[in-house]
Amino acid sequence: MLEDCNKMSLKNIKKLQVYKDIPRHYKKSSLTKETLCDLIQIIEKNNTTNTIKTEKKSKYLNKQSPHISDRCDKGIDCTEKELLEVLKSSIESYLKYGERSNQKLKILHSYIACAIYKKIKEKGNISHITIKSLPGREDRIPGIFYDKNVDISIRYKRKVYGIASVKFVMSNYQQNENNYFESLIGECMNLKAQHPERHFWYILFTFDKIPYFNKSHKITRFDNFKTSKYEKLRNADTLNLPDDISITLININPNKMKHPKTLHSNSNLHDYVTEVVRNNTFDTQPNGFDFFKHLDHFCDKIISSIEKEI
Repeated sequence: MLEDCNKMSLKNIKKLQVYKDIPRHYKKSSLTKETLCDLIQIIEKNNTTNTIKTEKKSKYLNKQSPHISDRCDKGIDCTEKELLEVLKSSIESYLKYGERSNQKLKILHSYIACAIYKKIKEKGNISHITIKSLPGREDRIPGIFYDKNVDISIRYKRKVYGIASVKFVMSNYQQNENNYFESLIGECMNLKAQHPERHFWYILFTFDKIPYFNKSHKITRFDNFKTSKYEKLRNADTLNLPDDISITLININPNKMKHPKTLHSNSNLHDYVTEVVRNNTFDTQPNGFDFFKHLDHFCDKIISSIEKEI
């Protein structure tokens, strides 16, 4: 279809059946013919594979139950390769459903929840574990100041032992950097104060080069992600701070892109993310906040706290 699409006029492209599946917010924007054909290719690919790589997704989204034991199976691999596939599927969900949808978080939250579940079962062989993670069905946990719906919760016999806060930032991080940081500290203090048995894991995914968009939704620059604040937070000797912080930076190599110009200027977020999905060198950049290292540490702390009360 992509080759045929490139040969068609913009008017004829809009007559295609698949054009009806394109989210409305994309139709309202001024997409180029090339970008429109790329979007059609992604939608056709998703429809062919039963929406966003069902063969990968089925490992941790077998059922739409908020209870992890109903959704996880033994086929999950806690490896960087699988995490990258999940991130890629999450980004494809963003392209299909748009920035206002929580679809891109469902597969990401479910994978992390299943990885936690698998590690706890392997390391501690503890039964009666309940983990909730689906967006829209989050666990509401009492805090010292206010109750909070959390991204992922780990309970043992109804008592909360673990909380994971997940963020996937795709643009304008530097503009909101302090807000993200202050929100992390506030959320952590609210949920951990008076509950030392609760372990808090902050999980951040973003690009190593984060696009900044102006009010016209065009890229004006790229910001490099800096870990200095998080290093200070990790080393701070203060109560009620995160037990674990992991930061996964998705490497973007302009030289490997089909259309590297979209990584420079006057591009919209859709163009940029489309290039990320197409990039064959999709990998992560080591930064000292390894996801799997903190997955192990987080689960060890939860098991230790539970075993003290068994």
